[in-house]
Amino acid sequence: MRSIEISDRKLDRLNELAVMLTTNAEYDRLLHTVQRSWLRSNTIEETVEQLPQVSGLLSLKPEVGPAICESFTWVDTFLKG
Repeated sequence: MRSIEISDRKLDRLNELAVMLTTNAEYDRLLHTVQRSWLRSNTIEETVEQLPQVSGLLSLKPEVGPAICESFTWVDTFLKG
């Protein structure tokens, strides 16, 4: 239970950071933060919970939205073997 609470707190902080970086138009830092966060995810569920962090990038480059969706399908197919 404690690890879930820590994860939830960490997720909240990462989402707050993403909003701050978007507000300040620090898109390079936002991209780096999102990439690092996703690389450290252990499950697809964790990654999906982090999707709000991407909203600032999607508004800047909406064409990457479909690629993100497709990547989840690719990973799911890959993991199922």
